[in-house]
Amino acid sequence: MALAIAGCGASATHTASGSPATPAGSAGHANGGHVSTPTTTAPTTLTGADVAWTLPAGASRMAVVVHGGTVDLLGGLATGDVSTTRVVRLDTAAATATTAGSLVTAVHDTAGGPDGSADLVLGGGAATERSDVQLFEHGTTASNATTVAHLPAPRSDAGAVTLGATTYLLGGFG
Repeated sequence: MALAIAGCGASATHTASGSPATPAGSAGHANGGHVSTPTTTAPTTLTGADVAWTLPAGASRMAVVVHGGTVDLLGGLATGDVSTTRVVRLDTAAATATTAGSLVTAVHDTAGGPDGSADLVLGGGAATERSDVQLFEHGTTASNATTVAHLPAPRSDAGAVTLGATTYLLGGFG
């Protein structure tokens, strides 16, 4: 896994085996005045030109990772302003949405990207910003994520893009 980080006071490139420990403390959501307002209620129906999915539960502000014909929705803010560990998989060919497993840590305002056949979940928010890099195995059902690294500092509300084998984490709060 290659991860490049820029913005919000940090700029570094780290790998899963060489990531430093996370500095303690962050003003974050608890002290920084960051207000969370979910925009959906359960169940939520997504519609496209030819298909519609009903999600198992409402959520917003999750990481979204695409692998071929499937889309994983990882974490997010559930109804009632609660961060969730839920991973939902949309199968675009079958037009289905199923709960695929869970993250180690509940997060919202998180970013994500592919890592081979797995999903990376990068930082995110809960009561405070998180520095966790969680790895969710994409090809399995009812699986759970593992924490594989930490960002140099806690970060939420960031964007991510993957070019080749490197996922870039850009901007954010923390």
